[in-house]
Amino acid sequence: MNINKYRFLHTKKYVSVNLKNFASEGQCLDVTGFALNSGADIVELISEGLNFSIQENFVRKFRELTSAFDALFLISSRTDAAMAFCADGVVVSEGDLNPCMIRKLAGENFIIGQKISSKKELSCDTDIAISSTIISDTEIPVFCKTELADFFSDSLGKIAVELTPELLQH
Repeated sequence: MNINKYRFLHTKKYVSVNLKNFASEGQCLDVTGFALNSGADIVELISEGLNFSIQENFVRKFRELTSAFDALFLISSRTDAAMAFCADGVVVSEGDLNPCMIRKLAGENFIIGQKISSKKELSCDTDIAISSTIISDTEIPVFCKTELADFFSDSLGKIAVELTPELLQH
């Protein structure tokens, strides 16, 4: 079994990070570091609005930060960028490259996350799912989107939150 996939059994906190939510790259890295230090296990960097060739140093620093905390690093939608920056995987949504195709391109050790709204949307090649509704009875872990304030609760199970600077105020 792929060790990263085994880790999903024990992970509880999934955070997504969109640089647009922050005043600067530095602030984004600081808040992400705080989240990692506070128990985040998986970090998804939202690719929307990122220019990977211009912001290459930022993405590399982001990768180093997640590695320092032994957290999994995923990039949304962009399999090419995820592979180029040695991310642990990619998170796909409707309209992105099919998980089966990604598996063929990237191999068995590459993590494929999928944003879903129902169980029937799950692909057989998906390793984890992120949903805005509670979905149970699946063979893979499903992280349920919740409010930022829930980040510090340990009683909610597998949660997914979008980071903002307000995390530092909790």
